[in-house]
Amino acid sequence: MVLTLLSLDVQPTNKEGESGTDATISCVISGITRQVDGVVWRKDGTDVTSLSGSNYVVSAGTYGSNSQTTTLTVKAATNTADSAYTCGITSNEWLVTNRETNVILNVFLVSLLDRSVPTATDQTITCSISGLSQNTPVTWIDPNNSDISNTDTGNYVIDQGSYSLGSKSATLTLKTAKLSALTSGDIFKCKLKSALYATYSPDVVKSMTLSFLTLDVQPINKEVESGTDTAISCIITGITKQLDNVVWRKDGTDVSTLSGNNYVVSAGTYGSNSQTTTLTVKAAANSADSTYTCVITSNEHQEINKPTTVTLNIFSVEFEDAAVIPLSDQTISCSLSGLSEDTPITWIGPDNNAILDSDTDNYIIEEGLSIFDQSSSTLTIKAAKFASLSSSSVFKCSIKSAFYPIYSPEVVKEMTLTILSFGVEPISKETEKDTDSTYPASLLASPNGWMLSSGRKMAPTWYLFPDLTI
Repeated sequence: MVLTLLSLDVQPTNKEGESGTDATISCVISGITRQVDGVVWRKDGTDVTSLSGSNYVVSAGTYGSNSQTTTLTVKAATNTADSAYTCGITSNEWLVTNRETNVILNVFLVSLLDRSVPTATDQTITCSISGLSQNTPVTWIDPNNSDISNTDTGNYVIDQGSYSLGSKSATLTLKTAKLSALTSGDIFKCKLKSALYATYSPDVVKSMTLSFLTLDVQPINKEVESGTDTAISCIITGITKQLDNVVWRKDGTDVSTLSGNNYVVSAGTYGSNSQTTTLTVKAAANSADSTYTCVITSNEHQEINKPTTVTLNIFSVEFEDAAVIPLSDQTISCSLSGLSEDTPITWIGPDNNAILDSDTDNYIIEEGLSIFDQSSSTLTIKAAKFASLSSSSVFKCSIKSAFYPIYSPEVVKEMTLTILSFGVEPISKETEKDTDSTYPASLLASPNGWMLSSGRKMAPTWYLFPDLTI
């Protein structure tokens, strides 16, 4: 027979992996002839089974072929910083009690973000690493799950970046020729593995989705009241940075060169793959239908002076104050001119609520015909309604363009309706007997209408004028 002498040995499996993931470390015990008699895993001298939560799972392992492997699984919630653990074993056959071996578990962070990019220029994606114990090369993987070679310079440029204090940024530049062969939604990956504990550390692989952007310019057309300040705009989408230039033109001329201070241009600020540029047309210049052009330059899309037409139409509203006598129905009118398309008018009462067509006890609404961009709407106020109105009641008519309804503002005009009231002041006179005497003529309200008195020295005679309106 051959007698082999055994030697007790405990081998730690140190690891370095991604922070915030489950990780399993172990001690490989060799030189034994049976199951060890005890295993304890500790962190900072404390048995992990006594620590809070379910962040640790211990397995003593099973004996076989003169060895036994005990493991400690550290859950993601706890695996966020470099840590040192100890496995303590007891082997009665070796007369060993609580023999401790240090096991290191280091972690690092990896970031690879999804990107949305244009395809007209080369694009770069970045794999950022921090917390690495030692510089480690990054491998890039293409959408076909193949490693990208440094020699494939017709399609890619790989830069490993500089390592400093545990951090580095590796980049992959995709050439325009390659971008044209890809599909929006393709997936790229970066892969790395600890160089310090390469034997037991796992590969860490991060994925990103590459989406393609299309440059688009959306004009914000409007129709507004003549003689008011108005802002029109262009919404530019499909960009990854601030536009390189923005110009607004009217009839081919840069508005910044036009006389006066009638135009204010804002290029806008980039954010979330978009930018909105605006042109404010001052009231003095906003008196006729006009066409403007926003002209943009985006070098990343290879677009120079790309023009987009923006329309600004105007209309006028006439709605005048009135004074009425409340003994009969009275009608007020809201007149429109210059509208691109027939637009309904909403009437608003003194209580600031819209007047309904169904409220026929108090009102009658009539929409007039639209002829050559001229139209009007009338509101007839029933005589019975005047009893609930104040002497100075404010009515409003509200209009919003039906031709450009999305971005055009609501135009609200108001008028004051003055309700007239009359009374009689008695005139006393002493006159010579048997001579004519004249009293001033006067108006007096009565249940039957308005009465005109023409006085002599006898009692006045009253005349009814039920339809009198002032």
